[in-house]
Amino acid sequence: MLFLLSWPLLSLLGYLYPAYATYKTVERRSSEPDDFRFWCKYWVIMAAFHVLESCLFFGLITWLPFYDVFKVLFCVYLWHPRTQGTLLIYHRAIVPALSRHEREIDNRIAEVQTRGMDLAVEYSRLLASKLMSLAKAGAEAAPKVYERYQHATAQPAASTASTSSYSSGELGEKITGTGEPVDYDSVLRARKPTSTTGMD
Repeated sequence: MLFLLSWPLLSLLGYLYPAYATYKTVERRSSEPDDFRFWCKYWVIMAAFHVLESCLFFGLITWLPFYDVFKVLFCVYLWHPRTQGTLLIYHRAIVPALSRHEREIDNRIAEVQTRGMDLAVEYSRLLASKLMSLAKAGAEAAPKVYERYQHATAQPAASTASTSSYSSGELGEKITGTGEPVDYDSVLRARKPTSTTGMD
């Protein structure tokens, strides 16, 4: 029961309320600069906590009892006016860790951005060339496909027209020489070859 309640409480107290408070701070003209900095620090801590939780400790913390309850209390501790744990954790943990590796992080980000841009340009060119080749092949094959389609649809129409243009009397005249309707059974029996019983 406690596990079922922890996730809604975490969404409400850890994300929805801080997001709404951030919105109010951004849209309110009379907001103090400290309020902006406070909520920025809060989201920095939450991002760092989420990365640590997902990448490093996910296999361990899922087995800890009451971990979800601890997480809810930790989020409230960060933004509650009486505790304001955001200020303590940000200045004691986040700032020393980032300032120590800030230059290295900036260099890696710039390198990734440069490589990402080069890869994006290269793949865009490859995609454009593939699309052009496909369009050219389709344009060359379209007349042949249309010609085959016309040829295939014209043959059944011609055969149907040739057979349906005769009445039963005309068809009988073509086969028997008379204008009477054809008795197809008698025609088939007359054309059926006689079997030979043997040789003399």
